Amino acid sequence: MIALLYSQNVYAKTHTGTRVKFTELFIKTSVFPIEVSDSIALIFNYRQQADYNLDEDITPQDAATLINKTVDFYQLVMAQLSKIIDRTM
Repeated sequence: MIALLYSQNVYAKTHTGTRVKFTELFIKTSVFPIEVSDSIALIFNYRQQADYNLDEDITPQDAATLINKTVDFYQLVMAQLSKIIDRTM
């Protein structure tokens, strides 16, 4: 997400700022489908739990879902970055 924001000369200072600017520049403009926003929120929430709630357990099913959503998001981001790089060459 940060690399995509940098490609637009946008530099967020916080995780929340990164998510907000990403949504504004890439979700609301339909570069990425709206479902990506839901995936980002889910992944971020689990990350927060892992960082700050050490008693929280994650099921194997939840872990698999998060991994799949993360891989899907990574692939979308890499494809978009490739498009940006191709336009600059």
